[in-house]
Amino acid sequence: MSFSLLITGIILIAVFMFKGKWVMFLVGLSRFTCAIVFSILGIYTSELYDTMIRATASGINNSVSRVGGVIMPFLLIWSFKLGPVGPFLFCGSISIIAAISGFLMPKDTTGQFLD
Repeated sequence: MSFSLLITGIILIAVFMFKGKWVMFLVGLSRFTCAIVFSILGIYTSELYDTMIRATASGINNSVSRVGGVIMPFLLIWSFKLGPVGPFLFCGSISIIAAISGFLMPKDTTGQFLD
């Protein structure tokens, strides 16, 4: 998950160095890696929490992500002040920060008592 976010961030920050069809290819590749992250994220967060608080924690995660989805368009409009490359730099930076925080999360709950 973190590796896909890191790839997304690197692609989005480096996309302005290319021209033509390469830009579309790289943006499509970054969308693909984001889709990988979102397909893993639900499974990972549900396994991360104890059984007693799993539904509440997943609901809070969902609520926070929806708030982020509401705020993000306004932040992207603001980032256009940096030029046409602003949204790419902004989203790439957020992806890299999320990748770093993902690398710091616990990897496995095998052998741990979660109930």
